[in-house]
Amino acid sequence: MKYSKNTHDIEVFKSIYLTDNRGYLLKPFMKEVKIKFDFTVDEVFLSSSKKDVIRGMHLQKNPNELKKIITCIKGEVLDVCVNVDKNSKNFGDIKSFLLSEENNNSIYVPNGYAHGFKVLSKEATLLYLQDGNYSPNDEIGINPLTLGFDWGIKKPVISKRDLNLTNYIEFIESIK
Repeated sequence: MKYSKNTHDIEVFKSIYLTDNRGYLLKPFMKEVKIKFDFTVDEVFLSSSKKDVIRGMHLQKNPNELKKIITCIKGEVLDVCVNVDKNSKNFGDIKSFLLSEENNNSIYVPNGYAHGFKVLSKEATLLYLQDGNYSPNDEIGINPLTLGFDWGIKKPVISKRDLNLTNYIEFIESIK
């Protein structure tokens, strides 16, 4: 498989969050101030999941790779990213980030990373901003239970589709 070289690493940044007696306003993306990389919003998705759900690890292959900005707008998740860019000094690294409606963190996930998460709260809703368009024919991934990552869940809820993804070692070996 061929991947474009990612020119940036994952970045965590704070969203603007304002609150008063009426409720709140969340501004998870502000290109002029927030980020130091090229990003165009082509698609927006919301994902809602229940406690102990694991989703991932997904990405798209070249030439239809996706960059993502992910914000948890309800609940709490542990967001997990795996570097699959064979040209990167961090090839194979697994990073995790706590995203919640309380910490107002967002993450930028560049090309060359598989992405997934586990839900820590009773329910969680994630907002995905994508640079690029979803292409089912180009989507690939890694079975999240084969990463060697401690998800900390005794009985995870995972789709059959995600369980049937390539295991981590085979995936990494296929791009070396």
